[in-house]
Amino acid sequence: KPFVYEEFLLKVDLWIKSSKWQKTIKNQKKQIEDNLDSFEALVNSTIEALFIFQKDICVDANDEAVILIGVNEKKELIGKDIFQIFTNVTDEHKDELKDNIFDHYFEDTIIQRDGAIRYVQLKERNVTIREKYLKIIAIVDITDIKQKEIMLNNQSKMASMGEMIGNIAHQW
Repeated sequence: KPFVYEEFLLKVDLWIKSSKWQKTIKNQKKQIEDNLDSFEALVNSTIEALFIFQKDICVDANDEAVILIGVNEKKELIGKDIFQIFTNVTDEHKDELKDNIFDHYFEDTIIQRDGAIRYVQLKERNVTIREKYLKIIAIVDITDIKQKEIMLNNQSKMASMGEMIGNIAHQW
């Protein structure tokens, strides 16, 4: 076969460029994977339970969400309707969760899989990411705070009652 010097140089040049592009693509892929791992670690380290819904179907949740709902693993939440997860939300708050225009913030209760009732603060935000309409719900468990509030309220009532009985006894 005849040897064409220019064709040989073009092939070597293409091979070098291809090799550089493959390295660049490999580095970018690794960087994206590292960023994704960092993002997942960040999301899973928050104290809030995070749920992501698309068209009212759960597409993702963090580790805290799994604990709050009381399931064994995340895949038990993925693919569920919003009201299959939040079964005890009041009708007023159901309407707010169905709304895809405004963001909402409210307190309500959630029933865990084992039947335990948890008091929660719920913040719902509607966002658009890459032409996908998503609903992100962040939930903070405030059960301990509510229980202490109830206990404080009961103690206050008992103290008032004791004071009233003392006044009645004094008057008598």
